[in-house]
Amino acid sequence: MFWGSWSGRVDPDGNIANWLMCQGGANLSTAKYCNPEVDKYLAIAKSASAFEDRYNAYREAAHIYLTDRPIIVMFHQIWVFAATKRLQGFKPYVDSLIRPAGLTLSPS
Repeated sequence: MFWGSWSGRVDPDGNIANWLMCQGGANLSTAKYCNPEVDKYLAIAKSASAFEDRYNAYREAAHIYLTDRPIIVMFHQIWVFAATKRLQGFKPYVDSLIRPAGLTLSPS
């Protein structure tokens, strides 16, 4: 077990491959987990452009690594957002970045 933090990227490739692929940078220095089937599905997900194909590949990889449990996540950041009640269209994302597109203020 180790204490580490997740970057919070919305796209899973930026995190999962690094932590769970055989040659993933964080994996090589921590769990040293290596499952060629996981690598295969993560490579498929990484190269697929259609959402459905990526989703299915990540789902298959997850079935394997969630059974193997090579790492146990001990930390998950909680983001707190505050705004006026007049703010409309705000959607929080797990990476904590605020996307201003579509934000409006209703009249007071």
